[in-house]
Amino acid sequence: MTIQITPAGTPMPDALAAEDVEIIPDIDEPWLPAIMSVETGMPTAAAALGTGMLGVWVNSGRGPLEAIMIGLLAAVLVILAVIDWKILRLPDPIVLPMYPVFGLAVTGGVLTGAITGTAALTAVISMAGTVVILWLVAFFTGGLGFGDVKLGGILALVCGLQSGYAAALGALILPMVLGGVVALPLLFLGRRKHEFAFGPYMVAGALLILLLPDVIEPISRGAWMH
Repeated sequence: MTIQITPAGTPMPDALAAEDVEIIPDIDEPWLPAIMSVETGMPTAAAALGTGMLGVWVNSGRGPLEAIMIGLLAAVLVILAVIDWKILRLPDPIVLPMYPVFGLAVTGGVLTGAITGTAALTAVISMAGTVVILWLVAFFTGGLGFGDVKLGGILALVCGLQSGYAAALGALILPMVLGGVVALPLLFLGRRKHEFAFGPYMVAGALLILLLPDVIEPISRGAWMH
């Protein structure tokens, strides 16, 4: 954000008087006001903390590294869902740093034996494949934003540590299904140009896999593969 004050040399009875200070959100960070207010920020922070702790607890059997990764991602996803819902944007300053953070975590996990090489390779391939698929959808249809593409790669990377199938479910299939539940009625109502935030559906799909690791994937395999 930008703070404007009366220029130096201008008479100022009170150096930081309220009338002399104006806080203006940066043009490059229009998402900040979406979560800076008390009525939005406090519930969002509480939900993010609770979801993150649940992610760690549910996945504790996968080892501390993966549990912490999932808990951190789950908490950030709640914040991203709120921002996207309010301003239709997934900000790069939140999404992009997750690539080196989780990339280093996976690398460290492989080096220490906390993550198997097979799981890491599956996660990386899942990430790359998801980014390509979502980029093609965004480029040729315009139905997705490129913020969705960037987020999809992270979802696939972390879900892919469980399996490639879990990555497909969490980053592609479930978000598309959940988003379609909303998009199809809009089409039938003739609102083809209506914009809606796809990020929350991506978050919901990923959280179903991350917070219910032994429920959603087995059920889907039983329903579709037998």
